[in-house]
Amino acid sequence: WVIDSYLAAATEKLCVAEAKWTAVQTQTQVVAHADARVDAEMAVESQLAAAAASQAAAELARLDVDIASAELESLRKRYAAMHLQESPASDVDSSDVAIQDQTLRIAAIESERRLRLLKAQRALVDVKQRLAAASDDKREAITKEQTQAQQAVDQAQQALAADIKPEDAFTLPIGAQWSATRFKSTGQDDPAVSFPEHSSGRRSALARWITDRNHPLTARVAVNHLWTRHLGEPLVASVFDLGRNGAAPTNAKLLDWLAAELVDSGWSMKHIHRLLVNSAVYRMSSSNAGAESNLALDRDNRLWWRRQPIRLESQIVRDSILSLAGTLDLAMGGPPVPPAKQADSPRRSLYFFHSNNQRDLFLTMFDEALVTDCYRREQSVVPQQALALTNSKMILTASQQIAERLSHDTDSQRDSTARDFIATSFMTLLSISADETELAACETALATWESQPGGTPEQARAHLIWVLLNHNDFVTLR
Repeated sequence: WVIDSYLAAATEKLCVAEAKWTAVQTQTQVVAHADARVDAEMAVESQLAAAAASQAAAELARLDVDIASAELESLRKRYAAMHLQESPASDVDSSDVAIQDQTLRIAAIESERRLRLLKAQRALVDVKQRLAAASDDKREAITKEQTQAQQAVDQAQQALAADIKPEDAFTLPIGAQWSATRFKSTGQDDPAVSFPEHSSGRRSALARWITDRNHPLTARVAVNHLWTRHLGEPLVASVFDLGRNGAAPTNAKLLDWLAAELVDSGWSMKHIHRLLVNSAVYRMSSSNAGAESNLALDRDNRLWWRRQPIRLESQIVRDSILSLAGTLDLAMGGPPVPPAKQADSPRRSLYFFHSNNQRDLFLTMFDEALVTDCYRREQSVVPQQALALTNSKMILTASQQIAERLSHDTDSQRDSTARDFIATSFMTLLSISADETELAACETALATWESQPGGTPEQARAHLIWVLLNHNDFVTLR
């Protein structure tokens, strides 16, 4: 990789020099055409100055191309000589190896001497151009520079013409050339790397290989994730490792059918989403009542004979409570909410600042999403979850607000009763219809709370909402 870094830098330098040479040639032609169209009244001196400057820039640009080309050639010859010297001994005749080594060494030294001569000639041309345009007070200093530059050219020519001695050696590279990183300076990013005009096509080739029809792993991983998001449990338990080291799929034919459907639809995720939510398995009930035979055969529901209950994600639990209370801020966009302000913030949990070190306590209780990976959110059942739904300030405040909203809706109806409030509460919070036993139990509870010292109908209804928020069905999707 060290050699590659030098070759890449030299190639880039040659490309830049050639581009500059092309631009200078174009500019020279423009100046020449402009000189042909100028009025006769234009000063001859200005025409000559413009032409001279254009010719000077063209000469330097041409020398830069020669230097860059010679530098790339020198690097290749030096690396060829280095590679032969560092190669392990083989069955080839040692005399042949010695001859080849001598040939490569001489070529490397000559190329390096030729490069040194081109650089000296370029420096001499630059000094001559500066001397021609210099004022009288600077000509003496530049003249000394010209003398030194001429001496350097003479020495380089003598070195190139001299015979190569056995003790002569070429220059070895030291370290690697700088490449694009973020560590060149600790105070700022590295300079932006310019992209080539034409792509190498390697990334497109990799993408085509990953999504090839004969490579089904990508599609299998995708549909396994989509199935998990909608139905709660994956077809392959090891969502982070689909392969020989992971778990076997519970329904391999279904997994492959969904994967083929994804590929045939042009990798349309929307098509798979629509297919899943319109399926019969998505609309099945999660109840196992009266299914003793199925429970005996498949207690873990590996064959999907019923819908899998899904515990709501922590953000949905919090946002649902605030939405029922009518205090959820639905504004889109804006800065993230810092951890210190999240407890009292009405904003959606989507906008909470989230890191490994700073998390909202309520969200953490209900298994907050991990920062390091997103394969699958873990689900746990711990006592702290019940305590959070019981004693949280947000829950206690929201219970009163929800009770007031539901009371306003039911009381506005003619001949409304406590049963109407109870039925509305069950349907609004739990999405179920309360049966006769539940209605009777809630009526008794409301009467008991109202009869307590200082009790009021409003407080009793807030207590009922508080109880329903702690119901298991409130945090479960069935």
